[in-house]
Amino acid sequence: MPATRIAKNPTKLRPERFISHEAYSNYLPLNLVAKRAELLSDPNQRRLLYFLQNQSLQTGGLSVLSSELAEQFNMDATQLQCELERLCLDPDFGFKNITGSRDLVVVIEKYRQKLNKTVSHDLAETSIKRQIFDCLDYALDEKAFVIIEGDSRMGKTVSAQNWCEQHQGEAIYIKLEPCADEKSFFRTIARAIGTSYSAGRKSIEIRHRIEDALHLTKQLLVIDEAHYIHNLARRPSSEPRKLEWLRSSLIDKGVPIALISTPQWDQRIASAESVDWMEFKAD
Repeated sequence: MPATRIAKNPTKLRPERFISHEAYSNYLPLNLVAKRAELLSDPNQRRLLYFLQNQSLQTGGLSVLSSELAEQFNMDATQLQCELERLCLDPDFGFKNITGSRDLVVVIEKYRQKLNKTVSHDLAETSIKRQIFDCLDYALDEKAFVIIEGDSRMGKTVSAQNWCEQHQGEAIYIKLEPCADEKSFFRTIARAIGTSYSAGRKSIEIRHRIEDALHLTKQLLVIDEAHYIHNLARRPSSEPRKLEWLRSSLIDKGVPIALISTPQWDQRIASAESVDWMEFKAD
């Protein structure tokens, strides 16, 4: 007979009770949003869904956007947030189901442009910024694999972050840490793009969710501190397994990637001849 567990002190705060609280998992999973977007024939509608998914990953999630736009749709912020979340996930819930007479695509696009204008003013115009922006524009437009290499403290990171903030839904910024195992590497990417990365999942499960999502969205991954990819090379002459995964599972499948690194980047990456790539050195 199953035993019933009863807390001896019901007034004692038990952290495990809150692990599944919606406040801790309010983002929209990219792999699910990607499948929903694939059912849409309008590229502007697909772009909108990816933008909303990216917004759900930010502090406050979609509640921030919903609070600013609710009045335009004659509803309260909570109702608009629920409808936007359903739009991103439910194939049977179309754009015309959103309450109100405003064109959702137009309203969200104006909101996105407003955000971009604000972000663009946060970073001064410099030659490094312009070169970084040009390189990332190329990677996004051509669906290419590019390498941006330059000394530390030149402005590579802030420029890349600013560019990604102006391309939410189209590009994702990822900053690697000096992790020594593949699972940590995959969890870092999964966390950034918005797929499941719980510690209890196996590395291969996290990896497959990343692949399933990005194969559909074709969003540009901007990976900073890319020299940490080399940590898993067992021999100095061997090709890093992380880099091989990026190449064979993402780049070769049409997912654009930009790697940003210091001169620590090993020149053996130039052996990646099977993909369209360009190396850019910041002066």
